[in-house]
Amino acid sequence: MMQAQEDVYALLFGVRRSIRYHSRRIAWFQFWHRAGATLGALFATSALVGLMASFPRVGTLASAIVVFFLVIDLVVDHASKANHHRDFVRRFSALEMDMIRAGEATSEDDYKAFLARRLTIEAEEPPINRALDLQCHNELLRALDHDEQPVPIPWYRRSWLAHI
Repeated sequence: MMQAQEDVYALLFGVRRSIRYHSRRIAWFQFWHRAGATLGALFATSALVGLMASFPRVGTLASAIVVFFLVIDLVVDHASKANHHRDFVRRFSALEMDMIRAGEATSEDDYKAFLARRLTIEAEEPPINRALDLQCHNELLRALDHDEQPVPIPWYRRSWLAHI
């Protein structure tokens, strides 16, 4: 493979890793948004029942839990963050499609243009969670049947903690 083709492939690999990364971030934020809404609705109902059934302590506790989850969702704004990452998936996917369309005939100028587009997108990204990024890297190595060894990640960083 020519050096330009190797560079293009490495760039394509990075773009695909970014798509996986942002897709996982979307799922993470959507999960917490839905969890907060579900728990808020559940405890709001409990608060209402508790107040109506003359159990003020139950009503007060359930109301406090509702407020807690609603404030967390309001402050973190899970839905907005999911949409933000969705935009990155869309932009990286468009770049991937253009790179695939160029195919084997990719010139050095094409490579520079693709690289510039990737850097423009990355300049707008929020800080990357390294453990999650490495998970996506390792996952892509397996998906594409690479001989390269996966990067070791501590067990506690392979869980949901990778998002934090």
